[in-house]
Amino acid sequence: MSHTLSQLIARLGGTTIAENDLDWASDIPAGNELIGWLVAQGEGKAAHNDQDLELTGDNALGLRFSSLALETEEIETIRKIKQLKLTVPDSTDEGPSSKYLAPSRLKLKRSSMEVEADMLQDGAKVLRRRLQAMKLACQNAKETIASLNQELKETDASLRHRRERLSELSIEADTVVSTSHNAAQLLIRDLLGKGDSRLIVDTQSVGSCVETLASLRDQIIRTQEDQARRIEVFQESLPTAREIEKEFSRLQSAAMKSETLIDVALTEELDAICGTLGSDGAREVLHTLLEEDTEAPPTVNESVGDIRAQLERAWLCDQVAALRAQGEMLDSTIANFEERLIPPMKELHQSLSTSDSRTREAEALISVLIEELEEIADDVQEVKNSSSASLSNESVGADNALLESQLKELLTRLNKQGSVDDLPLVLLDKNDIMSHLRAVMNKLDKGFMKEAEWTNSLPERLNEVAHGHDALLSAVYHNSAVNTSPPFGVSSRISGLAQEAEKTVAGLRGDISNLTKVGSFVNEVLVDR
Repeated sequence: MSHTLSQLIARLGGTTIAENDLDWASDIPAGNELIGWLVAQGEGKAAHNDQDLELTGDNALGLRFSSLALETEEIETIRKIKQLKLTVPDSTDEGPSSKYLAPSRLKLKRSSMEVEADMLQDGAKVLRRRLQAMKLACQNAKETIASLNQELKETDASLRHRRERLSELSIEADTVVSTSHNAAQLLIRDLLGKGDSRLIVDTQSVGSCVETLASLRDQIIRTQEDQARRIEVFQESLPTAREIEKEFSRLQSAAMKSETLIDVALTEELDAICGTLGSDGAREVLHTLLEEDTEAPPTVNESVGDIRAQLERAWLCDQVAALRAQGEMLDSTIANFEERLIPPMKELHQSLSTSDSRTREAEALISVLIEELEEIADDVQEVKNSSSASLSNESVGADNALLESQLKELLTRLNKQGSVDDLPLVLLDKNDIMSHLRAVMNKLDKGFMKEAEWTNSLPERLNEVAHGHDALLSAVYHNSAVNTSPPFGVSSRISGLAQEAEKTVAGLRGDISNLTKVGSFVNEVLVDR
């Protein structure tokens, strides 16, 4: 471990120490523990800021011992103090001062200040160019006032010419309106009286015609209903299918009684034949009966079939008569409708259709005329209002137009001198100018807010950067020649940069005052608008 510790001291920039010089410390338990801890720190086994360090090389070694070992510049300062044999009082501080910065951190801070100074110089140059552009824009705005006055004169002449033309058009419109009104009155008069009598049908005549047709229809329907009632009475007088079936059953039963008498006679005859068969000549009699039975054809009683056919024929004749009566009734009704009712209804429908189409045409023409009259009246009223407003606000309008043109020219020139990131400027009317001015004010307010936030957060950031160096800075001040003198002198370059920064800050303050004046001017313009 002594060998490793001597190598660590050499790598950190210290003096070369022999291993034998550290043997006495290894014999002491506390010294041995201290040497082991230092070796562990150098080998990367110790923790720093609650995180295990696993770095290698001189940079990693310096990072591990940054809170323990001094930097090269600090060691040189201590050597100079020892050479000068300055007395250092005992420090009562518990730790390094938070305001103290190590030489390496001072170098980084100096480089950052140099970069910031360069940025401030660049910003100052940009602001100077913008001020020059604003001056040029103001000069150009003055030059454009003359051309604007000339354009105003030409515009006034054009307005006078247009007003004269408008008065002529108003007279022509009045003439057209009166002519259209007279034509409409003539059209309505022709429709109502002296024109063609077929154009509009009289309402009373139409009502009487409808009543006549309705009475004729009722008469035809009543006649048809009377005929239908008589046919219905005739159909009710006819026997129903059930009654015919009952009659057929009665007649069939009567026919069956006659057949029963024939069967009784046949039975008696068979009894006699059986008695004859009991005698000696039975075979001959049987043979004779068989021959008669084969020769005689079977007889069928057709009385029942004749009764059914006659009943069906009679019932069908009655139904045909009823259907013929209904057909004649329908033919008569249809003929009455076609000959007496439908022709006058067609004439009435045609007359009403013609009258309706012509009435709709007249209504359309009248509605178009009314709309045109209303549009003309609205246009006349609008012209009157605009003329009165233009006469009352002519001076104010001229001032507003002049101010608007000047603002447009100024904003255009400023936009040309602006940064590359600015959006393209479009100023077509007053609304575009007002929106652009509001955007400029919002941008200016945001810049002021960001500046205030950065200024307020700057001390806190500086404290965070300088935290943990209070004890070291106090020790350095205690070791200084005088307690009020700084331990490290500032180089001439840094002092020159500080002076240039002060000059730049003064220039920026002047630019900020100019921008504030421009902002107040914009606010006044917004309030006036």
